[in-house]
Amino acid sequence: MRWAHKEGLCRIVLARLERAKDVLDYGCGDGWYAARFVVAGLRTCGVDKSARAIGFASRIVPEGRFEVADGSAIPFPDSSFDAVTCIQVFEHMTEEAIAAALREIARVLRPGGKLIVSVPSTNRPMSKAHLRHYTVASLEAGLSGFGCISEIVGHEARNRWSLRARKVFDNRFWLCRLPARFFYDRFYLRRLNEVSPSSAMNLVAVLVKAPAI
Repeated sequence: MRWAHKEGLCRIVLARLERAKDVLDYGCGDGWYAARFVVAGLRTCGVDKSARAIGFASRIVPEGRFEVADGSAIPFPDSSFDAVTCIQVFEHMTEEAIAAALREIARVLRPGGKLIVSVPSTNRPMSKAHLRHYTVASLEAGLSGFGCISEIVGHEARNRWSLRARKVFDNRFWLCRLPARFFYDRFYLRRLNEVSPSSAMNLVAVLVKAPAI
């Protein structure tokens, strides 16, 4: 289920933001995740290269601050944030663009701050809109220039019954809210949301910026 996928991923990310106060959502899109961060009590900003997406985010999350940026120059001062989230963004970017983004993210993060990156794994079918999907090894290699990876967890088990339920409850023709909610609460969150990286459809990496010496 599309909404269950996003809510489940948001739950994983929020659990890693428990001590943060100021958060930047890099590649924030229309502000869906930023809205959840604000509800959780986080001071939230967002950047995205799409002016249209930033327009939506500004209206959906009036409590946040959103700026148009291509990623190679984040329009915030040094050490502005306790955490930066980058949710399902890097699979759309070239390696050179990712390297530039990581340098800017490191600049705006405070020492000891967290970077949380979510990407699709190679267990997930390749999309025409994506340049790559990741294994644990390729994700570690792609993020090696940033800092210490404290953990990599899996999100959303590759499970044929879950995929069938998604097609039945939530598809382009209808959304069956009550059975979908029952499946989500009683089964998806307990067994399919946070799983081993080897069986996951997405990977979530948590990195920590080295403290100042």
